[in-house]
Amino acid sequence: NMANFNHLVLYIRQIEKPVVAWIEGACAGGGMSLAMACDFAIAEENTKMSFAFSSIGLAPDMGSSVLLTRRVGARAADLFMTGRRFTGKEAADMGIITRAVPAEELEENVKKQITALANGPTLSYAEIKGGINRIMYPDLHQCMNLEADYADRLTHSADHAEAVNAFLEKRKPVFQGK
Repeated sequence: NMANFNHLVLYIRQIEKPVVAWIEGACAGGGMSLAMACDFAIAEENTKMSFAFSSIGLAPDMGSSVLLTRRVGARAADLFMTGRRFTGKEAADMGIITRAVPAEELEENVKKQITALANGPTLSYAEIKGGINRIMYPDLHQCMNLEADYADRLTHSADHAEAVNAFLEKRKPVFQGK
């Protein structure tokens, strides 16, 4: 149920503690939304990432239209509409995630970040996070409601059904705007 996923994204943004995403392997769609909801997102530099919603006849969900657009501005249209793949390093360079590191350094890097945060001024972190939320994401909940409306319409579209059938039949979908 999409509402459960939306609640998870909102919880990550609203909890007063810093949240760290550990991204290993591929990350796409809703996984990218979860990573962007976190305060820190650390990935393998060669991990494959994408916002492949349009390739299956859908639109962004789980807050990604707000989370990504506020990070990359005009590049959001490219990433959403093409569904192109990019690496963790490219994601860090674009500001989608906090940083990308070599695969063999990922665990150490994440644990170091978590330890530093756990030993830091947690009351200060809560206020910082609250300020970021007020400035960057004051409308996150409303935008997620709009995304849910889009998702409801698009999951019942002929284009989405075509995308699912094409995936199952291992062929490229033929979209007709229906």
